[in-house]
Amino acid sequence: MIENKKELIDGIALKIEGLISAKDIVSNDFTESYHNISKTIPFEKKMPTFIDDVFSKNILVADENFGFASSKELPAFSLYRHGVKAVIAKSFFSGFYKNAFNIGLLCLYANTDYIDDGDELSINLRLGFIQNHTKLLGIKVKPTKKYFYNLYINGGLINTIIKEVQNV
Repeated sequence: MIENKKELIDGIALKIEGLISAKDIVSNDFTESYHNISKTIPFEKKMPTFIDDVFSKNILVADENFGFASSKELPAFSLYRHGVKAVIAKSFFSGFYKNAFNIGLLCLYANTDYIDDGDELSINLRLGFIQNHTKLLGIKVKPTKKYFYNLYINGGLINTIIKEVQNV
């Protein structure tokens, strides 16, 4: 039985091909972006239609080493802020992965070869499983460490700390 509604995620895949760096996600200067976070648009140069696409396709699907060269929270925050529910990739750059969970964005390791742009997906975190309704197949997800799982369920690092302090 699902105890938390965040353990079930339904959405449509937005597939991005090739290696995606932090600069691909947030193309302008990071210093400038931190002073104007509200004006930061993900994939502004790589995918000019991203903002329109993410309204209907809210599960990002990528290949290897997603978010490489990312040491800041801005790329993950920018995706989260613009409505991305989850990122599914074959692998993640460790800095992006940690920062995503710190702000409450779900990242899942899975074989993305069986997911195409526009596929209807259901993610069940409890079972570690992605159901591709378009192709009528299931995809196993690499288990998420308990620490990161709790960050996601609580809505990020700050909310996790607040909950822990309230329980003391």
